[in-house]
Amino acid sequence: MSGRENESSRQSTRSGGENASGKEDGNAPSGRSEPSLQKSSERSRRGDYSVASTQRSFSDRQNTQRVKRKVKKHKTPATQLRFVRIHGRPDVARVQLLLSNISDRSLFFKLKSNVGSNVSALPSGQGHVAARGSTRCVLTWHRPKKCHSWEEVDPPKLLLVTRFLDSNNEMTADQTSTRLLAHVARTGSCPATNPPVEQFLLDAVSRPQDVEPSEVSVRRQEMDEERSAMSEFIVSLTPEQLNLLIFLLILFFLGLYNTFANYKNSSQK
Repeated sequence: MSGRENESSRQSTRSGGENASGKEDGNAPSGRSEPSLQKSSERSRRGDYSVASTQRSFSDRQNTQRVKRKVKKHKTPATQLRFVRIHGRPDVARVQLLLSNISDRSLFFKLKSNVGSNVSALPSGQGHVAARGSTRCVLTWHRPKKCHSWEEVDPPKLLLVTRFLDSNNEMTADQTSTRLLAHVARTGSCPATNPPVEQFLLDAVSRPQDVEPSEVSVRRQEMDEERSAMSEFIVSLTPEQLNLLIFLLILFFLGLYNTFANYKNSSQK
């Protein structure tokens, strides 16, 4: 009996060991699968990151290309605006803008310039032009005192902004901007009262186009050259000189009035 009990105990011990080893073996695959799952998840995450980064870089390139295309569309060549020196005033140059509205709607225009350009507009740098009408604007460019020649002066950048009005005389959202690059002619001069004419045709459909001065403008310039030297002298004066001249004229007329009053009193006596 004791021998049989020993054998049965040995068999039970062996079976228990086999079951334990079987359990360990069964658990082993599950323990090995956990690292592999982690690696696969990490790879999938890396793949997602790489796809997302690729999409971002592609979208960035598309946005950059769109911005470049937009900038290229807005870049238009500037129109050269030729100024001419005034007779006896080599440090002052002028040009006359003839703005012609060839559309059936009135428009509003405004001239803008960069800071320190020393360019002034007469009678005004902004205004309205009636339908099928025109207006004139004289631009005067003063050379800085520190510059001894016009070649040393940086060319000012001007901008002609036009906005057409609708049937209710209200400005529309459409706005046209024409860049003007000023320069002074190397040769030639003009009277202060009749600078050269640069004509612009303004249309509600197309952009403004610069047109060469017509024969009418040339003939008018030849007629204006026959004006008196006194009117040319007055126009060429600076504001300070003009104020001084007006003050002297007032003193002259006051003295003339006093002289006439004294003569009248003496004659009555």
